[in-house]
Amino acid sequence: MPVMLNEQIVVRELMISESAAFIALNKQLVNESDYLMLLPAEADISIETQTEMTRSMRQNNLANVYVAQSNGLLVGYIGVTPVRFAKNKHCCQFAIGVLKSHQRKAIGTKLIQAMEQWAAAQAIFRIELSVVVDNVAAIAFYQRCGYHVEGTKTASLKIENGFVDEFLMAKLIISTTESSLKKSPVE
Repeated sequence: MPVMLNEQIVVRELMISESAAFIALNKQLVNESDYLMLLPAEADISIETQTEMTRSMRQNNLANVYVAQSNGLLVGYIGVTPVRFAKNKHCCQFAIGVLKSHQRKAIGTKLIQAMEQWAAAQAIFRIELSVVVDNVAAIAFYQRCGYHVEGTKTASLKIENGFVDEFLMAKLIISTTESSLKKSPVE
C-alpha cells in the first residue's frame, strides 16, 4: 500500500449530497471493527433514508456529523447528539470512527476538536461517550483528548456470543470555575 506524504485531511460537516459516500464509510468501518455500535446489516440503509436523516439533523439542529476527507474520500466521522431535556441539555454524546488505513494520523483528534467547538457553540459543556472496556487503544486516545472514565456499564453490549462492559467517559469543556456547578451531596 503506497504511503502518501502530502495527504491533506479536511474536517467539515457532512453534506446532504454525500449520503452514498457516508453509507459506504459506515459499512467499511463496521466491517473493520467489532467495537462500533452497528452490525453490518444495520449499516445498510438506503441513500434516501440517509439523505433524510442528514437533512432533518441540519434543519432541526438535532445533532451533527463531521467527516474527515482525504484526497476526496471520506475516511472518518464523528456524530454528536445533544440531550434535549431541560435538566441535561448541557450534555451530548458522540460516536467516532476512522478507517484503519487512516488511524494514528491525528484525524480522530481533529474530529473531536470540531465536535467540541460545535458543542461549545450550542452551550453544551459536558460531552459523554461509551467505550468497550477492552478497547485499550480507544480508551488511551480519549484520555489523551481529556476524557475521564466515570463508571462502568455492565453487560451493556452483546458482541458475538457474549456480553461486554463499557466505560462511560466524559469531559467538561469549560472549567468548573467558569460555571455555576454545584457539588454533589454524595461526595
